[in-house]
Amino acid sequence: MPGPTDRIFVLIKNHLEQNITEAERHELEEWMNESSLNKEAVAAFLEDEKLHEGIRGMYQMRRKVWDRLQKQLDISKVVPLARPSTSLRIWWRYAAAAVVPLLLSVGGYFYFNNSQKQIAKIIQPAKDVAAPKGSKAVITLSNGQNVLLDSLNNGTLATQGNVTVVKTADEKIIYSGTSNEVVYNTLTNPRGSNVVDITLADGSRVWLNAGSSLTYPISFAGEERKVQITGEGYFEVTHNSAMPFVVQKNNVNVQVVGTHFNVNTYEDEAEIKITLLEGSVKVENGKSSSILKPGQQANVGSEIKVKSHVDIEQVIAWKNGRFHFLNGTNITAIMRQVSRWYDVEVEYLGDVSNLNFSGKMSRKENASSLLEILKATGTVDFSIENNKIIVISK
Repeated sequence: MPGPTDRIFVLIKNHLEQNITEAERHELEEWMNESSLNKEAVAAFLEDEKLHEGIRGMYQMRRKVWDRLQKQLDISKVVPLARPSTSLRIWWRYAAAAVVPLLLSVGGYFYFNNSQKQIAKIIQPAKDVAAPKGSKAVITLSNGQNVLLDSLNNGTLATQGNVTVVKTADEKIIYSGTSNEVVYNTLTNPRGSNVVDITLADGSRVWLNAGSSLTYPISFAGEERKVQITGEGYFEVTHNSAMPFVVQKNNVNVQVVGTHFNVNTYEDEAEIKITLLEGSVKVENGKSSSILKPGQQANVGSEIKVKSHVDIEQVIAWKNGRFHFLNGTNITAIMRQVSRWYDVEVEYLGDVSNLNFSGKMSRKENASSLLEILKATGTVDFSIENNKIIVISK
């Protein structure tokens, strides 16, 4: 007998095929309005062409999925499956609990690279690693004092000469004021910490990913605005043609006068990657230089290689709270991101060189949400032991 998830799949499928009645549209909207989680899950399907194909595939496997959900959640005891829409509000509530994981972790989805098979997350393992719940970021002042951002109330965090550091109600860090003295601070955002957002004294804004740090003057003076980065950051630089903004990592310099770009300098990645969204960027590595146009990415190693038509959404997915993997990303690259975000160690058993996946998922989910999607391909298994994830090739 069909259950709530069957009905939800029917509604979404009918919507995608433009075959939905007004009554069904109202029914779907009513379920979406139950929670923002439901809205985001449905929105993910409506905005992605690949998912349009995937929802039809999942509709075909709905009875199998529903049977498994019944066994896991025993929903049949609390949901009047045989009753008509007069019981709509009752079973919508339970359907929401069942279907949101089924809709792939708030709209997340993954394709196994070889078969392009749509995979649904259905259960979670007993052991798990939670996503970061807050910021562990620390500002190290010029006098060596450490300011723990998550432990302080909103308001002024520090005063350095005529420069103040303020924490706003929405957790942003803002520098304001001027100083004739060149004084540096360092913002460190460790592994297992939410993305931190800082506005520098010139108005430039920087987002720092987990496992990253930024060293910067509390006030800019002289002929350039120079900062040093480790890890990954997204920059929105205030325009000032008289004082170029320079992001430095070892011998690599990224020079701009005002633009939006992403810099990935993690030590465990093969190359430094600079991706331009707006404006113009000059990339130098001590041997050569390249000027990027919007949509291009510089891969900097011993030489600078420029890629065009880069998927910007994928590059800055971390800033927008998502994992996003393209073109059959190898499991080792996926797990490097998992390791930083969840602050876990990763160990591999067996040959994982051919384990490639593509897809996206919210980073707010626990680690098991991602692992179960990958596990459902039948090509890989996982074990969570304390603070370690063991990847097992099948």
